[in-house]
Amino acid sequence: MRMMMAALMCAAAACAQAATTMELVTEGDVTRYVVTVPDSETYTLTESDAASFGTTDILKTGGGTLVAGAAMTNYVGDIFITNGVYRADAAGACGPNAGKVVVSGTGTLMNGIASGNDWSSSGGYPSLGVVEKVYLEGTGYNGQGALFNDQVNCQNFAHYVYMTDDALIATHGYSLQFRYAVFDMNDHTLTLKSTWGGFIAFTASSNLLLHEGDIEVINAGDTRVGASVGRLHFEGNYAAASSTNTITIHNGQTVSFRALSAHKHNFVMKEASVLQSDLYGIYFGKTSATNNIVGTVTLEGTVTNILPVNTGVTLEGQVKGDGGFVSGTFNTANLGGWLQLACPTNAFAGGIDFAGRAGLGELGVTGGVSLIANGAVPSNGAPFKIKNAALHLYHSNTYSANTYDLPDLVVDGRATITNATSRLNASTVRASPVTSSLPSPATSRSALATRLSCSGTTITIV
Repeated sequence: MRMMMAALMCAAAACAQAATTMELVTEGDVTRYVVTVPDSETYTLTESDAASFGTTDILKTGGGTLVAGAAMTNYVGDIFITNGVYRADAAGACGPNAGKVVVSGTGTLMNGIASGNDWSSSGGYPSLGVVEKVYLEGTGYNGQGALFNDQVNCQNFAHYVYMTDDALIATHGYSLQFRYAVFDMNDHTLTLKSTWGGFIAFTASSNLLLHEGDIEVINAGDTRVGASVGRLHFEGNYAAASSTNTITIHNGQTVSFRALSAHKHNFVMKEASVLQSDLYGIYFGKTSATNNIVGTVTLEGTVTNILPVNTGVTLEGQVKGDGGFVSGTFNTANLGGWLQLACPTNAFAGGIDFAGRAGLGELGVTGGVSLIANGAVPSNGAPFKIKNAALHLYHSNTYSANTYDLPDLVVDGRATITNATSRLNASTVRASPVTSSLPSPATSRSALATRLSCSGTTITIV
């Protein structure tokens, strides 16, 4: 009996230890309600809790999860999260959008509120309201992230986000978007992590992405090559930043563009990373603003291009490194767009293996590679391979011919060499019979052979 009573007392003590506590604590001139949720425990705030808080700030501690929903709608204090998880589960979870949420230490702000792309408060957007300010730093509880988006499509998170130190933001699938939002990095490093299909986007005006630091888009933990695909997306004029900081895209991660202005960041593309055009085509022979990277792009491995029909990416800045480009052929919907290279001092060693889409007619192809300057593809690099695609060579319309020195050229299937300024009025060019081993049928129109290999190719536009 004594042993049973002792066991019951121990169990009761354990239960007491696991209980969530709320204490009014004053330190110096700061008074807060300290809400401690023990490890592995979950507590949901009630209207009675919110009423007791009044206008006093809340400090969330303990390794457990504090769930906040509509019961907090009328709470007007600030929320500080230093340990564990504060889960925003419904509109109003952080109060009536008049205060701030501050995440630091090992705290995580978990978003469970879906939202559309409306910038206003109509319909509850953004998820955390149009006034609420969110301050982020740290990697969160157990590395989940200072901000963690939990399986909801959040197309508009908050109107104001400020980094107070280096921070990790993560999403478990779905999308987390900072749309029409002030996002001030304060020159800190932002790390992004997404599980399969996760999508983190910066959308709208460039003057809202402030004081950029470096950005790391990391793999969520799957070590297989190309696995754990997550995506960082730039849309609208966000790409027009004045920063020259570096964005690093790691294994299995994607950077995509639907950009209306040239992007001035430098990029480091790791092995099995992906470069994607989400919308907008290129202007042949011009370093236009849309989907254009003017910073340096370093290829540290083979980078997959996802360039659907009528889209493209221009790399105005220097492309260098040991890696190269390859088309994402696992889905034909990813083919048919354009990769345009503009820098005459490019120094990437891995070559290009580009696939377009076979179109109508004997020579019909969709998509290809456009070169604005000789040297845009290093002549001493790995072979330049094109399949069912066009090779566009910019011609300055001067009286002197433009010469393009290329590495070994391999054509598989159909290919067209053109100096067109538009895909609709495509003309073709001839390869000089003196400096190119292109056989006669390919010099004036295209490569008709099943496979054509040209070693040390020089092409002159005449």
